[in-house]
Amino acid sequence: MRSTFPRCVIQKMPPYMSNILAAINSKSIYCSFCANVLLDHIGNMARIYGYNHLLQMYDSEETFVDHCIEIVVCHYIEKSLYSLDADKDRLLSRQEYYLMLKGCKDHSKIKNRKRRCDEMYLGKSSFPNELLRSFHELLVVVAHTFGFLPYKFDIIDD
Repeated sequence: MRSTFPRCVIQKMPPYMSNILAAINSKSIYCSFCANVLLDHIGNMARIYGYNHLLQMYDSEETFVDHCIEIVVCHYIEKSLYSLDADKDRLLSRQEYYLMLKGCKDHSKIKNRKRRCDEMYLGKSSFPNELLRSFHELLVVVAHTFGFLPYKFDIIDD
């Protein structure tokens, strides 16, 4: 038995995580980059914190959804900075690139809030849809600002 099953911990998770965990489990997040970042992040949260602490960390599902989107965006920025650091022909310093990426993040966050407000009459969007749309908005802003994507990957996997 021990060699058949990998070591894992089963832990009760707070209700505000249910939709996100279900989306990861059902593979309805079509961006493998996003899904892997979230799986790693939530797994680390479960490993570090107990149920009672996790229960108190976020006051609503919407707050946790925003946090998850923020985690994916920050991870993309980190990967982009590593890619830009590896570029021997880069024109700017790491700090300047960081400030540009942070500006892209802030700009895309404003655009996403406006989109959510404009589409409020449609009701609550599913987490996979909201994540993909928000993350795509960041990529559009980064591509427009830089003229290219500093960190490239396939968004939709088959």
